[in-house]
Amino acid sequence: MNLSKTFLKILWKKKPSILLFMAVFLVMSYMLVASGNNPSDSFGINTRYSMGIVNRAQDDETMAELEVYLEDVFKVVEVKDDDSVLREGIIADMYDYVLVIDENRQLSSYSKEANASAIAANMRIQEFLNAKELVDKVGVEIPSDEFISTLTENVEVHFLGGSKEEADRIAKMETFYNFGAYTLLGMIISSIFIGYKNFKDQGISDRIMVSGTPRSKMELDLFLSSMVVVFIIWMTFAITSILYFRELIFTQKGLLMLLNSFVFCIPVTAIAFLVSSLINNDTALNASSNVIAMVLSFISGIFVPIEFIAPFLIRISTIFPAYWYVKGNRLIATSYIDYDALFRSYGVMMLMGVGLVCLTLILAKTKEKNQLRTQ
Repeated sequence: MNLSKTFLKILWKKKPSILLFMAVFLVMSYMLVASGNNPSDSFGINTRYSMGIVNRAQDDETMAELEVYLEDVFKVVEVKDDDSVLREGIIADMYDYVLVIDENRQLSSYSKEANASAIAANMRIQEFLNAKELVDKVGVEIPSDEFISTLTENVEVHFLGGSKEEADRIAKMETFYNFGAYTLLGMIISSIFIGYKNFKDQGISDRIMVSGTPRSKMELDLFLSSMVVVFIIWMTFAITSILYFRELIFTQKGLLMLLNSFVFCIPVTAIAFLVSSLINNDTALNASSNVIAMVLSFISGIFVPIEFIAPFLIRISTIFPAYWYVKGNRLIATSYIDYDALFRSYGVMMLMGVGLVCLTLILAKTKEKNQLRTQ
């Protein structure tokens, strides 16, 4: 019996159900993007980045003004004045940059290497301090509010790059691809669950076991066969994104987001197979597809921006591929792409996929040995 052909035939027979799932998820994704309000702050280096400020020189007027100014141009989040907590927040992507102002007006910072957020923040800080020094030298008295508003409204700091309109389109594309994670999760998991369920219901797996085929080999063949279906699902998603963003999709950012979505499909497929091999109850299997997609979407930054998610949930989400997928899209959408961090996200997702497949095969081998002992 050709296992791959048998499994694909089962999925082909169930194509109406699979196509219905695909249509529903794609429509939902489009509606979420169309109704979303994603600002174009991803252009340049302004409020795209989140910043924490620890000001230990509260009595210093200049440092107080600097804090107010940074709150105007960045997304400032509340942080705890604790070095270990600040480092942990940077690692967990709870914020991109932390400025620490000590009692002697000395400035220090926390960030991931010399990435775009660090460059952005340092340029803005230097811009403010230079302007403040110039005003003090000239001896002009300008009210604090007027000075800050003038600096915020009339001075732009950004990387050399595209136009504001292009930035709007990139921000919308990022939103589409982020919500696309939920679409891919739902379509892939539902399709594999349908195929795997019918594969077991028809007793095919039992006949294969009787023929002497190792259970681990059967699981691996099923996974490889399902990748054909997953590729079709991904192509459907890719074609949809091409129709929505035809002007951007073949640019560097568009192609990187396409690649990110394809890499994401690998661990998602592995998750679907692991769950399918563990759960024998049909009702639980059907319910788990929505539960997995919804839970991962809420804790990984798909439905809710990562800055608004509780720190302990962010730490939990790092063990799932959806977190690294969203992080990859976020890196791609910035004006300056941190390729080291981006390819690290790709690598983590691929390692997760390989690890989950290996775990499924180990569990299958263990289950086979237990069945042989009971016979």
